[in-house]
Amino acid sequence: MTEKKQRVSWDEYFMNVAQWVSVRSTCERAQIGAVIVRGNNILSTGYNGSPTGLPHCKGADCLIFKSIHPDGTVEENCMLSIHAEINAISQAAKNGTAINDASIYITASPCINCLKVLINVGIRKIYYLKPYKIQNIESLVRQSEKCAGATFPNPRVGAVIVNKGKIIGKGYHERFGSTHAEVNAIQSVKAKKLLEKSILYVSLEPCCHYGKTPPCTDIILKYKIPRVVIATKDPHSLVSEKGIRMLKKSGVEVIIGIYAKEAKKLNRAFFYYHKTGKTHVSLKIAQSFDGKIALKNGQSKWITSLESRKRVHELRASHQAVLTTAQTALVDDSEMTVRLIKGHQPMRIVLDRTLRLPLTSKIFSPISRVMVFTSENNKVHPKLNSFKTLKNVEIHFVKEEKKKLDLDDVFAKLSEKGIISVLVEAGSEFIGAMILKNLVNDWYIFFSPQFFGSDARSSAGFSGLLDLTQAFKIKKIVSVEKIGTDILAIGKT
Repeated sequence: MTEKKQRVSWDEYFMNVAQWVSVRSTCERAQIGAVIVRGNNILSTGYNGSPTGLPHCKGADCLIFKSIHPDGTVEENCMLSIHAEINAISQAAKNGTAINDASIYITASPCINCLKVLINVGIRKIYYLKPYKIQNIESLVRQSEKCAGATFPNPRVGAVIVNKGKIIGKGYHERFGSTHAEVNAIQSVKAKKLLEKSILYVSLEPCCHYGKTPPCTDIILKYKIPRVVIATKDPHSLVSEKGIRMLKKSGVEVIIGIYAKEAKKLNRAFFYYHKTGKTHVSLKIAQSFDGKIALKNGQSKWITSLESRKRVHELRASHQAVLTTAQTALVDDSEMTVRLIKGHQPMRIVLDRTLRLPLTSKIFSPISRVMVFTSENNKVHPKLNSFKTLKNVEIHFVKEEKKKLDLDDVFAKLSEKGIISVLVEAGSEFIGAMILKNLVNDWYIFFSPQFFGSDARSSAGFSGLLDLTQAFKIKKIVSVEKIGTDILAIGKT
């Protein structure tokens, strides 16, 4: 009878390799090994010890320096002792191996100095045999993911407070105008005295100005938190690096860059808006395998599965606004609200050049604010007085372009009004116009395993291409996943 082999995960495998490497260490205090990997490939290894291969000296002339670990403990090290992770980095450099976006596996938690080096060289994730819970950063990201959409125009932010390797406080920014993540995390700590020997992990740079709430830097300094680990800087002009400088000036140790990519991805629209001044635009398309969004007679309910439609409602909840056209609203009498899941109700934006939508349309329901964009030629339209009876509806005038609303003017006005992110759900003609104007940042394309035939309505309503080089291309497909009976492809322009 053959013995059944027990499989191990890649994480376990790489940690086992790190343990094997550590055996070569000459340090008498602790044998530590490190392995740098990308994907399932080992890039380099290292173990602790002196450059000359001598053991940790411990002599009277030993040059001692103190390292403060992220869990608050202090370790004394010999200056001659080179740590495992530094040796692994050195080996990669010697071999000409790029290690940015790689991961590292270490058999012990690194000191603050090594942690800074790991961040600076672009190590993306850090794993430990007995972690002091810097995976609290992962807890931090989970905190940040809460309340999608409810914080706009503010970003989604999470905070975690750690004392001696244990999480003692958590918090996240729940909604616009409410207390920020750092404040909620600090308030959740019962024994406030522990804060003086704790670490605050936060997914975005703490604010240092008065807005709807007081500066977060003030409460951090009030409770004398000695160390703050920040995933990424805030791109907002009122904050950008000012909060970091204020904390450093007050003697707080600040580490920046751990899980930066995850934090930026979480607030992709927020970063885009504050760096470019433009509204971040996502486009959703639900289509058959042959690229059709409706039959010839206009029937389109439902092309995709219930699971896909729930995902669309999740997308709505994660955006500040949902944008559609009067034509789509007339045909479907759609609400453009979040119903299939529990979540934030986005603002609704309707493009209605001639103000033809009846006031009884579901899209004007009072569940959330509605912005109607119409032609500047309608400033004396008789229907304007009727709109005044709808308290949640506001009218905005934009330029016309060939008897259509000027989309450049529409999105410029959205940006001016602080609309950070928009999810577009509309018909073929409008999708085509968005493509030709190159206005889409993110693509969410749901494919249903059906074929509607050549006379059905295509998803992209434009024509006239004479050469393949003229075709519009989605630059990057980020992911493809199966949802119910459908396939969702997510792309970025």
